[in-house]
Amino acid sequence: MVADLSGVGGNINALTIMIGEKAPDIILSNTLLEPSNAPVYKAENDETAQR
Repeated sequence: MVADLSGVGGNINALTIMIGEKAPDIILSNTLLEPSNAPVYKAENDETAQR
């Protein structure tokens, strides 16, 4: 089996790695990992702070 990314333009390094890791799971019908409930940091002044 081959995961072909030849039609995608631009910088495709990260995309190629993600597809390369995901394609075998799809081909082998492996189940996905459960979503994580890890806490995420959000600053108190996130809406008003300069970025």
